[in-house]
Amino acid sequence: GGQVTFVNKHTPATRSISKGQNAVSLLDFDVIAQQFVEFQTLPVKVYAKDGQTNIFGGSDDGNNDDTDGLINGKNTSGTSDDTANLLSIRIIDRDTGQTLFGPQELSIVSIANNDAVQTLDFTDTFFMQAGETRHMSVVANVPTNAGNEDFAVGVDVANATIEDVNGDTITDKVPNAEIRGNVQTTTASSLSVSLASNPTSNTVIAG
Repeated sequence: GGQVTFVNKHTPATRSISKGQNAVSLLDFDVIAQQFVEFQTLPVKVYAKDGQTNIFGGSDDGNNDDTDGLINGKNTSGTSDDTANLLSIRIIDRDTGQTLFGPQELSIVSIANNDAVQTLDFTDTFFMQAGETRHMSVVANVPTNAGNEDFAVGVDVANATIEDVNGDTITDKVPNAEIRGNVQTTTASSLSVSLASNPTSNTVIAG
């Protein structure tokens, strides 16, 4: 490992997630520090398939007025009623639920490829002691009006700015690349209702 090691837990597995849930895990990972470190910037990339064959392709379908992608355009022209399909994106401690970085929100500004991938730079000051391991998760709230879409997130370790006790930038990061979560698919909440069977016929004798 390096002076700072990021371990992708490859969880949660690819799955369907119901709309209207809060703090939905999109990527679980561990961070191991070999020395005292201070996080300055931790970039997180948020991806949506938006009609692409490859969710990590980086190009959107050019239509921000539809409901899929990162921006929910409500199938209406203009941006006045646009909302994000994922809200309150943050990094938490998996053991305690404490928010360590964020939250941040996606931009709903209609610019090229903004519907397929956005980078959120978390600049919260965060310290780790030598030999410490933290269990983290990137989570988001999924609004009830979110579009049906495939989402994924990645922690961009290569572009994370981490300093040692002397304020020097640490370059020995493992992996010096992006770690990505599995695809998560938003679906409408379902409520199944079953009817009880009709009661059997009984003969009642008065008396």
